[in-house]
Amino acid sequence: MRWVALFFCVPMCRMQQGIPHRNLGRTDCLDDFGHPGRAWRETDEAGTNRATLVCNLLEGQYENPVLIVAFNTAEGRSLDVTLDIADELRRSYPEFDEVPASVLRFLETTNRH
Repeated sequence: MRWVALFFCVPMCRMQQGIPHRNLGRTDCLDDFGHPGRAWRETDEAGTNRATLVCNLLEGQYENPVLIVAFNTAEGRSLDVTLDIADELRRSYPEFDEVPASVLRFLETTNRH
C-alpha cells in the first residue's frame, strides 16, 4: 500500500500539511438531506480526490455526511474511509477559526470506540 503526503486548503487559511493517507483515487461522500433522503454528491472529476473532499467538508458544503468511500478502479476495490476522514478532521480542525456544524455532527457520530 502506498502512502502520500496530503496538502489541502480551507477557506481563509494558509496551505496545511495534512496527514499521510492511502492513495485510493476517487473519494465520494454520501450526504443525508433528512426527509428528501440520502444522495451521493455530484462533483466533477477534479473534485473527487481526498484533499478536495476534506476542504469541501471544512467549507460546509455537506449537510450531514454519513459515509465516505474511496474507490480505486485500477485495482477494482473500494474502502469505507469514513473513520479515517473523521480522524483527519479531528487532527486538523483545531487549527481553524470556524468549523461548520455539519463537521461537528459528523465528528460526534464517527467516534472510534
